[in-house]
Amino acid sequence: MLRLSMACVDNYEIESLKKVFFESTHFGLGSYVEKFEQEIKNFLNSEYEVICVNTGTAALHIALESLAFPKGSEVIVPSITFVASYSAICAAGLIPVSCDVTFPDCHLDCEDLQKRITKKTVAIMPVAYSGTDFNRNLTYEIASKYNLRVIEDDAHAFGSLNQDGVQFGASGDIICFSFDGIKNITCGEGGAVLTKDKVLAHKLRVMRSLGIEKDVELRYKGQRAWEYDVTSLGYRYHMSNINAAIGSTQLVKLPSFFAKKNELSLAYIIAIKENNLNDIFYLTQNIKKTDCLHIFSCLLPPKIDRKNIMQALKQEGIECGFHYVPNHTHTLFRSCYSLPNSEELGLRLISLPFHPSMQIDDTIFVIETLKKFILG
Repeated sequence: MLRLSMACVDNYEIESLKKVFFESTHFGLGSYVEKFEQEIKNFLNSEYEVICVNTGTAALHIALESLAFPKGSEVIVPSITFVASYSAICAAGLIPVSCDVTFPDCHLDCEDLQKRITKKTVAIMPVAYSGTDFNRNLTYEIASKYNLRVIEDDAHAFGSLNQDGVQFGASGDIICFSFDGIKNITCGEGGAVLTKDKVLAHKLRVMRSLGIEKDVELRYKGQRAWEYDVTSLGYRYHMSNINAAIGSTQLVKLPSFFAKKNELSLAYIIAIKENNLNDIFYLTQNIKKTDCLHIFSCLLPPKIDRKNIMQALKQEGIECGFHYVPNHTHTLFRSCYSLPNSEELGLRLISLPFHPSMQIDDTIFVIETLKKFILG
């Protein structure tokens, strides 16, 4: 089976884990996490503080919690995103307000965004869908105009350049990454919050460690505080040395992952053109060489039964998916208004196999097989 997505790991990750198991013996938050945070900072060539946590969802949650918005305040978020974005907003005691996206790139629609702003709006959560940038300049202009915070859900985008011409994570208000098992780099599970506000960064470090302020620096040294006070709510959201060791090794490999994904993207584009599918089957993104894509998201022709297409491809040994079910159609988050672009995309999106373990011939096989089922 040609997998939709998968982690690319080998003996290098195993050797890194051996050091944690047999040399350090400190498995929780410790020196490997501190090292990984500094490595991320160096990779991004940024002065932003890096706070590593155990998931991307946790990153979004504490980013919101740290800002101490009044409970019941509203955060505007595109409907086309993973449900984790919505869950994190709710976990912080806030209300997700669904916004439409632009067609077909699935990015926050800034025109619709302005319609959703109310007196209760406190923040915008744009999503770097697929690993490409949202309308950054306009989003931040709107945020400035209405005095709103911007919490970027850049789970897909680690390793890509944003519209400021720098790495995602090296500009912006608050940036959140995911390092789960299938992201551009993996820690097995993991995430990070980035901010240039050192006071906020300290607050985030305390919050990820159950609110125990004395543990912020001690844990990096393999120590802990036995006598402590807790003055603010925290969570068990810290990253472990085990996950950080995997992440450090993956970070070294990212340039090769990036190069291979660029090759695969180009191969897919050529295969789509050579199979004369350009007019009926196309990418959601205008891909640039500086984009490190997380998914290869495409658009099926209208009125094609996606479920049947995916089942037929699976029988041929090709696993596909789609990103995502529009969140405003879920029972829990259902909106009282229509978001036409999100609803159309929700029916037609399909994600093709895309990961560095693939070969160029795999992309040709996928497109030729897909053509057979689309054209009947």
